[in-house]
Amino acid sequence: MRIQFKDMRLMALALCRLWTAVCLVAFASQALSQNEAVAAESCASIFASAVKVQDKAGALFLHGRDSQLHISAFVEKTVQQNQRVTGTKVSKPADKLNVWLEQLGRVADKAGTSTYAREQVKALIHQQYAMTVAEVPESYYTQQTQIARDRGHGNTVLNETQKSVLAQTVVMDQQQSLNLWVDYLVSNETQVYPMWLKYWMFTGMTKLSKFDAETGSFGNRSKETVAPFVEVNYEALAYVADAVVRKINKKSLTDISDPVFVKALDGMNFGKLYGQALYKLGVGRDGYFETNEGRWVLYPRDSDPMPMVKSLEGRNTGWCIAGESTARTYIRDGDFYIYYSRDKKGQNQVPRVAIRMQGDQIAEVRGVAKEQNLDAQIQSGSIVSDKIKTFGVRGEKFTRKDADMKMLTMIDKKVLLGQPLSKGEVVFVREFERPIEGFGWNKDPRIEEILAHRDLKEDVALYLDHVYSKDEIALSAAEFLNAGKTFKVLKGDITVTEEGQRLPELLLGNLNGEFIDSATGLKFPRKVSGDVVLNRITTANGVRLPEEIGGNLDLSNLKTSQGLHLPSVIKGSLKIPKSLMPK
Repeated sequence: MRIQFKDMRLMALALCRLWTAVCLVAFASQALSQNEAVAAESCASIFASAVKVQDKAGALFLHGRDSQLHISAFVEKTVQQNQRVTGTKVSKPADKLNVWLEQLGRVADKAGTSTYAREQVKALIHQQYAMTVAEVPESYYTQQTQIARDRGHGNTVLNETQKSVLAQTVVMDQQQSLNLWVDYLVSNETQVYPMWLKYWMFTGMTKLSKFDAETGSFGNRSKETVAPFVEVNYEALAYVADAVVRKINKKSLTDISDPVFVKALDGMNFGKLYGQALYKLGVGRDGYFETNEGRWVLYPRDSDPMPMVKSLEGRNTGWCIAGESTARTYIRDGDFYIYYSRDKKGQNQVPRVAIRMQGDQIAEVRGVAKEQNLDAQIQSGSIVSDKIKTFGVRGEKFTRKDADMKMLTMIDKKVLLGQPLSKGEVVFVREFERPIEGFGWNKDPRIEEILAHRDLKEDVALYLDHVYSKDEIALSAAEFLNAGKTFKVLKGDITVTEEGQRLPELLLGNLNGEFIDSATGLKFPRKVSGDVVLNRITTANGVRLPEEIGGNLDLSNLKTSQGLHLPSVIKGSLKIPKSLMPK
């Protein structure tokens, strides 16, 4: 069955409500554009068999925790829509929740494949859960002045500007912490989790405040809590997911030796279970390893995953394969290679790197540093790159990532030592010519740390060999077009909306001209580093396009081009009618 939806923004709203307890799917039936059908594939069960049984058990679980959920407005609306489409009437609480959960699964698939949809989801979730600047309580500013006093800065009084800066930091930290949960819950790695479990995890997480590593417990979140939302730990969540699903489906839990965790399963409180899982896994270790020496271990495709799962217990790798059912799902698709370094006893038992295969191809490489990047200690040697070379062509992509991480490590050390960066190093870390590729779940956090104290305009001027001063460089289209300014360089994208619009001499970004019918009167930049889209213009007589375009040039609807000066260099593709193709 394929269901169509009417508006892209409503799609994002529906996706947002996938993760909210208050208005989870009120707009789900209107979520997607008419031109985009919902993905047919739903989330796979984290157990290979008894999928329908699990779904029923999950629905009953949610009903047990909230006996009014099945008659909530958003569930009732979904059930009614399903009845109109299928002609099937359901009335039992679990059946109604199953219909609703299936719909959420289809919507969640869309968030996992559409970057635009996911960003809209994040924006709406920020509105739902993150503080605004105005909501930051006065007690927070009082706390900051006390910290300043404790550090020897005397009695300080914050003005409104300083308060605004502090408040914006609070808001951005909360938004980023929410982003990580959204990314995790719509990622490929969590497709193995049933929808009811994702709903339970997210709504449970929003009630938690700071984690106490000494007790393995969370504080309760209130409207005045300024701290970011709790961290995403993939290994701890996999551990919780395994246990909860087994508990719900009345599977054996005899292998769980932690009595506190087993007791917490009786109450099914997400905060208690997640906190105890983090405590068990030893969150907070300093990341130092005895040595890089060790060995690679192969866990073959379709083999028993338990030896691999057991080898990761208590190691805080952050890998989702620490959970038995997740490991079982992934190992059906391909081999696993894990590198274990020696511990204090000289035994090869410390997991450092995991290579997951998809068939005969390398699917991913994960380390144990923040965001699953390779730790700096393992990067200092060639253990990983030597292993990847054994895969031949399949390892070439990894080799590029390995080189990027070594370059970034070297730059990071120079910054810590107070040494200046060369032009090439600035170009690299600013990603002026290509993005830095790493091994982690998200962008390497060292990039932001390195750039935090650098001036972007000065770095752009350096990149351009100081042909332009920083005063001639704009960092947004709005800044460039600001009346009275004489910027010559724009670092960013620009959209052309009218004939004769002023454009920079040099554009480090994309030029979007899809809203104009004619390029007459436009003085194009000498060089554009990205794409130039002019797909609506039909006449370009006498037009002189940029001398060099670093991306693609789209002239797909051009009819006449007498006197048109095409670029000397187009590094991407050229879309132009065959009859007008240059000889």
